[in-house]
Amino acid sequence: MIEVRFKKKSTIIEFVVSALAVIFEELADRVRYFKEDERGISEMCKVMEDMRNETIERRNIEVAKSLYMLGKLTIEEIASTAGLTIDKVKEVTSTLAVQQ
Repeated sequence: MIEVRFKKKSTIIEFVVSALAVIFEELADRVRYFKEDERGISEMCKVMEDMRNETIERRNIEVAKSLYMLGKLTIEEIASTAGLTIDKVKEVTSTLAVQQ
């Protein structure tokens, strides 16, 4: 453990303030990169698009599970309705019990 001793309270405050300034400056630089730099904007758009696609996929899986639980549609019909592949529907419904 590193022990730092300060002679005055104001020295501690100055140290903390300067450390925070460095941290916030680094954060501000990253924010500027993602908002103003062409590469940063592109990276952020890709991340947001991936998040959106993952959310849609999770929603489609829940729709497929619900349709499967009704027991009225074939796997192919569920896949078509939910926007999933037949293999994906089989995978996500393999542990579900159909209600009769």
